[in-house]
Amino acid sequence: MTFLYYKAMEAYKKDAERLEKEKLQKEKSNEKKSK
Repeated sequence: MTFLYYKAMEAYKKDAERLEKEKLQKEKSNEKKSK
């Protein structure tokens, strides 16, 4: 039970980090377009 929970948390963290990076990349590309 605890192991599966830990694995789920790890996957969630990785996914959250990936989404953050994608968001930052989109913001950067938007800045380039607006300039």
